[in-house]
Amino acid sequence: ERLIQIRAGLTRKVPEPGGRPFRAALCLLPSGTGVVCLDVDALFVDGHGLALLLAQWELLYERDDARLPDGGGVRDLLRPRPERQRSADLAYWRDRLRGAPPGPAVGAPRDAGSTLRVPLTGRLGSRTWAALCERAKDAGVSPGSLILAIFADALDPDRPFSLIVTTSARLRLPAAAAHVLGPFTSSAIVVAGGGVRDVHDQVWTAMDHDAVSGVDVLRDMRSVRRPEVAFTSLLGLGPDGRMDAGFGRHITYELGQASGVLLDCQVWERNGELRLRWDVAIGRLPVGLPEAAFARFLNALHAAATPEATPGDPLNALQQGYFVARQGPGRPWNGCQIYKTMQVPGLDPERLGETLVRLIDAYPALRTWIDADGVRRVRAKAPDRWHLPVIDLAGLPDPAGALTEMREEMTRRAFR
Repeated sequence: ERLIQIRAGLTRKVPEPGGRPFRAALCLLPSGTGVVCLDVDALFVDGHGLALLLAQWELLYERDDARLPDGGGVRDLLRPRPERQRSADLAYWRDRLRGAPPGPAVGAPRDAGSTLRVPLTGRLGSRTWAALCERAKDAGVSPGSLILAIFADALDPDRPFSLIVTTSARLRLPAAAAHVLGPFTSSAIVVAGGGVRDVHDQVWTAMDHDAVSGVDVLRDMRSVRRPEVAFTSLLGLGPDGRMDAGFGRHITYELGQASGVLLDCQVWERNGELRLRWDVAIGRLPVGLPEAAFARFLNALHAAATPEATPGDPLNALQQGYFVARQGPGRPWNGCQIYKTMQVPGLDPERLGETLVRLIDAYPALRTWIDADGVRRVRAKAPDRWHLPVIDLAGLPDPAGALTEMREEMTRRAFR
């Protein structure tokens, strides 16, 4: 409990002007195990740099004769871009963002003043991750772009929206920059909703116009509201393209925060697996929304890694009628679904998900969906795992009311 308090204290403190860009503490547990708590100011260190820091820290800890590589100074690598390029990129972003849609519909804030943030975490095993990479290769996109498209669909599948995509300037820096800690992070604004190919093209085009940050341009364009959702891919970053070098392989808890961002999706590779984390301002979002959206995201990734679906039988007349009705633009109560609540004491969430996978594998009806053209498609097998969102209502002032809101939200939204 004391460890949790220390961790919460570190993550909620804002660095003071003139203070150090990091805080560290060593906590000794009754078992004799030492837990290192580290909080780093992201104004000065990016994700790659933090992985490098953990790798080099262990190296110096383990070996007295260790020497750090000389990658040059940060100032030399962060020279201002030519004014001509900055002006051209500024014009690009102003034109690109004019008329851009707002961020995803995440509902009315529960507590606009809440500072509580929590991580929602998941993973894809090495075989599932390799299969997902193959799907991306077949589609002619990067794995990060495929994950970004699935992330966007999990948040709001009904309309296009803007979101922040974190980019790294390290891709255009000399190879020696891989050994330097520094703030090499920038950002782009991407409009989701046009499919994975469109998202992929937007990200790579944005990287050709990175002399200015998309978020910086938004700050000057008062007519466009800055999105409150971000996507950060750390794939391929870290020492030798790994985020698990040195002390990094011992990480047991992570949490990030950025001003004005309610939800940041971070993805990286560790020990051959895909790791996923949503840093969520949980108190400022509707009850259950982040957990349910994260479950949709994780389950969609597992589904995308399963063998391609095959066309099934045509829809019958009744199915066609319901399908056409629920394709309307955002009208509530236009679906065809059945909602039930079951109160069962002592449920094990992990076992509940495992047994649901067995049911999905047994019945083609649970592996079936209808695409945008009205064609029924059936996956050959169930995904390896199925994530059930666990939503803790115990600490809320009105748990029964929150449960009612969740029920109404589930029943009013048509299946897509």
